[in-house]
Amino acid sequence: MLLLASCQPKEKAIVYGQDECIHCRMMIVENQYGTELVTKKGKVYTFDSIECLIDYLRTDNIDENEVALSLVTAFNQPNKLRAVKDSYYLHSIKLPSPMGMFLTAFESKAAAEEAKAKYGGEVMDWELLLKKYDSFK
Repeated sequence: MLLLASCQPKEKAIVYGQDECIHCRMMIVENQYGTELVTKKGKVYTFDSIECLIDYLRTDNIDENEVALSLVTAFNQPNKLRAVKDSYYLHSIKLPSPMGMFLTAFESKAAAEEAKAKYGGEVMDWELLLKKYDSFK
């Protein structure tokens, strides 16, 4: 019973200023941009940006069937992880992300639209972001 509980996939709080991005190897310091991937076996991978998470998923470093959770931090809710599919994304050159692709997550479409009114750019859900991702490079 204990063995089963220890392998349950669950998020782990990112330790900003200490944890390292598994993809680019930079220290994760901006608490509005940290992201995380958790496998079905419970292994946790941390990233310093949305773009590092997407690049990691695309490089075949991990089988998508093994992913239990993909999580982002909403810009206006620092340190709080949430599901990528439940979040909205703003691509705005006035809001730089750690790896320079100008991608920022928000907890709702309304919050993303409010940020768009302030910073400009384009609001997307996860599926649209994945489709348009290569055009942001």
